[in-house]
Amino acid sequence: MRTARLPIAATIAALVLAGLGGAASAAPPGVSAPDAAAAALAVTGPAERIAKLTGPGSINATDAKWQLKATDLGIMWDNGSGQILTVFGDTFGNGWTGPGGGVGNGATIDWRCNTLVRSADHQLADGMTFDSGDVYVALSTGTGFSGTTVKWNDFFCTTGEFPYLADANGDGKDDGKDDIVVFTQGTTNDVFVGLSNGSSFGGGVKWHDFFGLTGERTF
Repeated sequence: MRTARLPIAATIAALVLAGLGGAASAAPPGVSAPDAAAAALAVTGPAERIAKLTGPGSINATDAKWQLKATDLGIMWDNGSGQILTVFGDTFGNGWTGPGGGVGNGATIDWRCNTLVRSADHQLADGMTFDSGDVYVALSTGTGFSGTTVKWNDFFCTTGEFPYLADANGDGKDDGKDDIVVFTQGTTNDVFVGLSNGSSFGGGVKWHDFFGLTGERTF
């Protein structure tokens, strides 16, 4: 019985090997060999990409707003409160060059894990936009605040976070410019700073990756 099964096993093994490295897995015409695997998984049915959600050129501009240039996983679920939550595993900032995770400038790659975004967008025909965290400023007159608020940043704090004002980079000795700071606390305990140019706050940049834990008071 053992010897009778050998030819069958050998045939199955030959089929498996041919599927991995034989003519059946050759790159289609016009597709380079490194892209062959991706081409083999290409959708050929009626599905189509509606919009790019993350990274450069995305409808959410995550690379500019949150320094999320590259993301993976993207698992979505309904939180029961009218929002779609999306969790990403490894995410990389603007120092990421790819391909693959962890490739790029170590000083600016800004690796994070995990990252969560929210969306209350129910009109998905043009993609799904992530909720913004706009920052509005009313400038001081010396005796009060001006009556008109102006948006200085279109994403800084997420739900549950509270922004602080401080001269983080020390350039306010002469012009009095305060920057915006947030301590994320929770599971990340990061510190992000958006520098002021006098008329807007820059995108949040991580200045510390473990400071101001939940339950601690930060100033």
